[in-house]
Amino acid sequence: MTRNAFIASLNELNDALLKMAVLTEKALADSIDAMERDDKELAQKIYDNDDVIDDLEQEIETMCINIIATQQPLAGDLRLVTAVMKMITDLERIADHAADISEVILSMKVEKGVFDLSGLIQMANRAKDMVKDSVKAYVSKNIELATQVCDRDEDVDRLFYEEVDTFRKMMAENPALIRPATEYMFIAKYFERVGDHTTNIAEWAIFNITGKHVHMQ
Repeated sequence: MTRNAFIASLNELNDALLKMAVLTEKALADSIDAMERDDKELAQKIYDNDDVIDDLEQEIETMCINIIATQQPLAGDLRLVTAVMKMITDLERIADHAADISEVILSMKVEKGVFDLSGLIQMANRAKDMVKDSVKAYVSKNIELATQVCDRDEDVDRLFYEEVDTFRKMMAENPALIRPATEYMFIAKYFERVGDHTTNIAEWAIFNITGKHVHMQ
């Protein structure tokens, strides 16, 4: 394979990664929307579409393996392929969490207005923005932005613990709310895990630039 053809294969790999990132970001954004509006139809759609992202992960993984096996990339090219292989794993897990959140929404029966979800929605949006910026940092090779994404995970963690405390107090004051409050705590945990996976993506974006993988958590 000529160098031009090899570069074309790397560009194809990048395009596939960005497609997966866009689908993952949409699934996460839709899960927030479904939670806020208790939209069962949208939640079902997110849950049903998770296989599309799973299939894309396998497709990209195969592309990476083929490039390594047939082209034996060196230095920067190998870093890129390695970073992509790692990033798609975390993107797939984020998409899984969006499906997990949707599954909880589908099972919930909550009267409108009983719960103040503003804090949970704020936390969810912070995690969603981290995903967007981690991919942006990879595309633009922006170490500063990737580092900022990792730092923002602490904010998501703080909001998570605040929400857990809020739901626990509600459960103590009104035992009838134990089940829905517990379900919202599960949802909060899924968004907290999104922050962790996004930190991983940002770390691999930094690795793609520097060749050094440093845990930022």
